[in-house]
Amino acid sequence: MPAAVLKNFINIIYPALCPICKNQLIEKKGIICHSCFNAIERNVPPFCKRCGRHLQRARCGHCQKYTLHFQRAFSPCCYRGKAAEIIHLFKYRRKMKLIYTISRIMHNFINIFRIPVQNFNMMAAIPLHPAKLREREFNQAELIAENISGAFNIPLSSNNLIKICNRNTQTKLGFQERFLNMNGVFEIKNKKEITGKNILLIDDVLTTGATCSEASRILKEAGAKNVSVLTFAS
Repeated sequence: MPAAVLKNFINIIYPALCPICKNQLIEKKGIICHSCFNAIERNVPPFCKRCGRHLQRARCGHCQKYTLHFQRAFSPCCYRGKAAEIIHLFKYRRKMKLIYTISRIMHNFINIFRIPVQNFNMMAAIPLHPAKLREREFNQAELIAENISGAFNIPLSSNNLIKICNRNTQTKLGFQERFLNMNGVFEIKNKKEITGKNILLIDDVLTTGATCSEASRILKEAGAKNVSVLTFAS
């Protein structure tokens, strides 16, 4: 049986489904369907000058209240609805092909809104604690960082920013508790590598900003000149 005929037969018996809505994918190369892709709520200007969320003034109330150690954050999507489903499926259900959807949206956001990635001469990803990495078997932030690094030719620092404390998950904690929970969880192995660098820190989601803020503080204390943050959603 010719390969093309066999492939068509398999597609009929086992059609490709959108991982979000479970409807059959019409597009041959699509990861999610057009309907779900278009339903992802995008973050649009004006942006908060610190956390990057959409708002009607220069800085949101959250950023005025809490000290954040990164210079600025950027996120193409709002962390709800389809964007939240994508992150959940990617991180916890191991739908690894969603990295292509996540990267595509982030690439488009950078290009459309002219995010100044050319100002950064190094990238780093929020690390997982080794125990969590063994459990999950991949670091979602690292996968995103690898895609962005390759697309925009920015060197990626690997295994330098490390997580040394495996504390309770942030998801069930309040705002102030999240900042306290993150205190002292990160460490830099090689300060020389990041000294004087403008670093773009990558994670999947920015919520309170506690995780990225603590990582930014450690990077700056170790000699980084500036740290900004890029996530898929906030």
